[in-house]
Amino acid sequence: MNTSEIQKVLFDWVTAETGLTVIWERANAPRPDRPYIGLLVLALVPTGTAYISAPDEDGLVSIVGQSVMSLSINSYLGMRASELNAINILEELRLSLWKESVKDIFRGKGIGYLQSTNNQNVEQVLGTEFEERGVLDINFLICSEITDNTGVIERTQGIGEYYNHTGQLIQTQEFDTGA
Repeated sequence: MNTSEIQKVLFDWVTAETGLTVIWERANAPRPDRPYIGLLVLALVPTGTAYISAPDEDGLVSIVGQSVMSLSINSYLGMRASELNAINILEELRLSLWKESVKDIFRGKGIGYLQSTNNQNVEQVLGTEFEERGVLDINFLICSEITDNTGVIERTQGIGEYYNHTGQLIQTQEFDTGA
């Protein structure tokens, strides 16, 4: 699964669990009306060693590796959204990771919940208006698979030599696996 597909699964999860507008944050992108949730991939770091399968009859190998994806989730609320709470929205989202329905979706896509940071209140005043805001960073373990064509050895030739315990050559055998 590629990164775009992983991001779509995470976007759909946040949208379904919060019921709010969800966007991918960009420095120069316009902001929607509040309340909304902003997502930002902070890092994608390969971890461990990839597994490489034995080649099949066509020389194709499967390479499976894991990466840690750090996802920053920001909840943006205004004073008009006083019935909502930025910290509670993020905490309910984090708790939804315990749901079997969420785990099943993630497992099917090669995503595993790894850990989360503190759920932080980072409210601020923007211009003349108060913005309630919370931030939660979650690390996911992402499983990715690619294939590689290593080729096929079609023919081998050689000479095998057999020696006895004293080091004397006792037999020479030629071999050729080609057709």
